[in-house]
Amino acid sequence: MYFEGRMVEETLNNLIKLGKAGKVKHQAFPDDLSELVAACERHARKDLSCARPWLPSEQDEWDISEVWDKVLHTDILVNRAGWVVAIDWTINPVEVNNKVGKLERVKAALARFEVDRAIVVLVHQYEDAPKVSWQEQLDAIVKASCQGDDYVSDAELYF
Repeated sequence: MYFEGRMVEETLNNLIKLGKAGKVKHQAFPDDLSELVAACERHARKDLSCARPWLPSEQDEWDISEVWDKVLHTDILVNRAGWVVAIDWTINPVEVNNKVGKLERVKAALARFEVDRAIVVLVHQYEDAPKVSWQEQLDAIVKASCQGDDYVSDAELYF
């Protein structure tokens, strides 16, 4: 079975939101759009400008999750033991460094929303049953990120 990026992102996000990720819990995006836009204008101006063509023309029509995805490069927020972590999923190994750079650029905006760390997770398709479940892998990835010194990191997950 072959999978594509959007499908992987939606599947993992839904599993996390449904509480199927063990110790890693879903953390809702803050819902104050005006505060989000203000933070982006202050700390992620370039990313906000680049994302405008993909967002509706009227700011009051913007979907919070789309702004987080397109401007703050965050597919989902998770919480593990009180640590809030932004995750950007990818299946393209060539994109990992680019995505890490984008998250580095917007880390001040992320920190404004009490996001403690950010991770780019390269998801690999696993043909056979993995020796370690994706939940255990994700838990280890998030835990390592929280214990590390770097605000932005990258990791691999077999799914």
